[in-house]
Amino acid sequence: ATPSSKPADSGVTGSGSSVFSDMSGHWGQKYAEALVAKGIVNGYADGSFRGDSPITRAELTKIVVEALEVSETGNKSFGDVDASSWYADYVSRAATAGVVNGFEDGSFGPDRNVTRQDAVLMIYRAMKLSHELPEGFKFFADEKDIQDYASEAIRCLGDLGIITGNGKANQFLPQNNITRAEMAAVICRALDYMESHMQ
Repeated sequence: ATPSSKPADSGVTGSGSSVFSDMSGHWGQKYAEALVAKGIVNGYADGSFRGDSPITRAELTKIVVEALEVSETGNKSFGDVDASSWYADYVSRAATAGVVNGFEDGSFGPDRNVTRQDAVLMIYRAMKLSHELPEGFKFFADEKDIQDYASEAIRCLGDLGIITGNGKANQFLPQNNITRAEMAAVICRALDYMESHMQ
C-alpha cells in the first residue's frame, strides 16, 4: 500500500484461521493472528503481514482506537489530515481523548513511522482512559535514550510485562521504529492486561 492509500490494516474484518504467507515461524505470528481473530487488523492483499516492517502514525492510531476502545467523539483536526481520509476519524478521536498529539508545527504526520517510545506512549494513554495503571519502576539499560515525555509510560508498561527489552542487553531502543510484529505483541499484551483487570 502506498502512504496515500488505504492500507489493508484499515479494515475491521478478519478470521482466526488466517495464516499469513510471511509469518510462519516468526516470533510474532501468534500476536498477528490474534489481532486478526479479534477483527482489529488484516493482512495485505498479497496475504502477507509484513511483521518486520514499520507502521505509520495513522495506521497505529486506528489500531489503538479500535483495539483499546477509545470511544470519545472526535472534534480535533490537523492541517495535514484530510477530513475525507480513511484515518481522519481515528486521529480526531484519539487526539480528543489525549491519546495522540500533533507536532510543534501543528501537523500530525500520518505517514510518518512510529518510534517504539511514541507507540508505547500512545498505548499507555489509551489504556489509562479505562484503567488505573500503577507507577512504573522498570528501567532499561538505554534509559538515557528515552525522552522524558515517554519515560513514565515505558517504565509502567515495562513493569507490567506489556513491553520488553531486547534480551540480555535489556535495551528498549526507544528511537527505533516499532515494527508491525512488535505492535501486535504490545497490543495483545495490553488487551490481556485490561481483560484481567476489568474495572
